[in-house]
Amino acid sequence: NVDLDQPVHKLTVGEKQRVEILKALYRDARLLVLDEPTAVLTPQEADSLFVILRQLAATGLAVIIIAHKLAEVLAVSHRIAVLRGGKKVGEMQTSDADHRSIAELMVGREVPVSRRTERAPGAPVLRLSDVTIDRGDARRSLHGVSLTACEGEILGIAGVSGNGQAALAQLLAGLDKPDSGTVEIFEAIVTKFDAHQFAQNGIARIPEDRHHDGMVGSMTVAENIAIEDVRSKDYQKFGFLDFAAIRKRAEQAIKDYDVRCPGPDASARLLSGGNIQKLILARVLEKSPKLILANQPSRGLDVGAQSEVHRRLLEARQNGAAVILISEDLDELLTISDQIAVIHAGHLSSAIPTDAIDRSELGLMMAGQTKADAQQAPISNTIHQGETP
Repeated sequence: NVDLDQPVHKLTVGEKQRVEILKALYRDARLLVLDEPTAVLTPQEADSLFVILRQLAATGLAVIIIAHKLAEVLAVSHRIAVLRGGKKVGEMQTSDADHRSIAELMVGREVPVSRRTERAPGAPVLRLSDVTIDRGDARRSLHGVSLTACEGEILGIAGVSGNGQAALAQLLAGLDKPDSGTVEIFEAIVTKFDAHQFAQNGIARIPEDRHHDGMVGSMTVAENIAIEDVRSKDYQKFGFLDFAAIRKRAEQAIKDYDVRCPGPDASARLLSGGNIQKLILARVLEKSPKLILANQPSRGLDVGAQSEVHRRLLEARQNGAAVILISEDLDELLTISDQIAVIHAGHLSSAIPTDAIDRSELGLMMAGQTKADAQQAPISNTIHQGETP
């Protein structure tokens, strides 16, 4: 689904990626290199792509897929090479590989799998009732959206990129306000939408773009950890910033969250994506927020860093926080979410218990079908069927 009449600069990142895939497949190339080709595709779209790739490979085309979704790599490839730290650390025939062996090669150690445990949800922390935001752009609008996030629960929001996730994230962070409908936080209707006020009320966010919205590259690690709390008395001394206190907090956060960096005075721009995300987690979770908005928290991270993100979110859930997880990674959603709602064209489905839906049904709902239609649809894919990892 790409609007061919739309200027490219107006397309979302996901739509631009789909255009690049179409361009690559349209040309009669002999070598096709695909970098995370399924990142913004539904499972059904991904399976269609892999069918095409198999057909192209059968005609003699060489295909290189750079990916971190192990199930897809194992399903579509003939041979697998593993890179770590810029070096090839392993190569094997796909028939000789499995999830565990590849994951261990990728991170250099055994990767623990974080799973949610049964926990009864508590009181509602956030409630949206029939919220509409109309910005004249379907990608940045919401239509009659209702949802409830409760203490001790992870509510997953599934959807293909560009279907209203940005509008929902902006609203929940206090960066935009609804045209109609109501937003309740701790059972009080919100009348003033202000990001600082939302943060003061115990709402924390892990932004989608960690480099642009999650940190300031020209500042140090210590400054980035304290950046949202510079007005706090903990960092004030005689009316001035107490840099010794800021540095002390950063040293503790680096230790607690295993942020790999030279120290608190290191430039944040030198950190890897995984360590930037750990820095953001340290800043967000140290304050024991009541509601966490996690927007694509593990996108672009290796399996080790993903596992750490999941562990921290599940730990926050266990401590009573409500978590809203916006993600395009169905494995992530099915592994740690208690309930999942699907967003499509600005419309949000009712939340469904994770145990009551599978990957195929989610994929069809992401493409615009209702749950009832998705349940009646014939099973036609192989890669994205099977048990939740």
